[in-house]
Amino acid sequence: NELINTSPTLSPIQKSFFIRRTQGVNHYNQSVLLSLKKVIPEELVKKFIKIIINHHSNLQSVFNKFDDEWHQRVIQNKDDSYFELIHLSNPNNLTDYCINIQSSFDLSKGALFKAVLFKCPDEYKLFLVAHHLIIDGISWRIIFEDLSILYQQNLEKKKLELPLKTHSFLYWQKKILKYSKSSKLKKEQNYWEKIENSYYDDLQKDLSNETSFMKDTSYLTFNLNPQVSNKLLTECYNTFKTEINDLLITC
Repeated sequence: NELINTSPTLSPIQKSFFIRRTQGVNHYNQSVLLSLKKVIPEELVKKFIKIIINHHSNLQSVFNKFDDEWHQRVIQNKDDSYFELIHLSNPNNLTDYCINIQSSFDLSKGALFKAVLFKCPDEYKLFLVAHHLIIDGISWRIIFEDLSILYQQNLEKKKLELPLKTHSFLYWQKKILKYSKSSKLKKEQNYWEKIENSYYDDLQKDLSNETSFMKDTSYLTFNLNPQVSNKLLTECYNTFKTEINDLLITC
């Protein structure tokens, strides 16, 4: 494997992760399982994933601890550890395979982004998993869009290529570090220290739950009529300059 870049520091959210999570750092993943409507040759899927990984260098990151401090490095993978093909004769075993794959992550070695193509008796499934240190919810949308672009290009027998690269995540980290030491931010220090040292009463809870688990999650679905939808999408913004997310938080 070849070293591409090393970050001068972690991003604030990455630092927060290592401060808050002292154990089990290797397993903090996000994953999606896609059902493929059409059979796609495994070599083609592997090619798609390789193009995406090369395009988004942060997906090739590893994290190592030196002198009691974590560092991020981007290393170009020379092997195929990012992709795996599994022939699954019994689909009931799918969950166990996915759990084992996620449990195999190692921050210091990688790969921290993996694609596993399951060949089931009746369909193909593509399992994508990445450590949360290198991806977030917005990033997943970009990955899906890239997959869609490559798939469509292949159907049209065009050259497989993605849009031009933007600035890298490590470049952004350097800019954040530089800004954190700037005189402009220094002027705001007193203001933020005052906010941080202020005391506010805790918000009153509607319900007293001592625990919060995914197994206890429930969903409520409802529809809004066109009149209310229009008020939510347009009139509220015109009046209060709010967005839908702002209004939902107040509910």
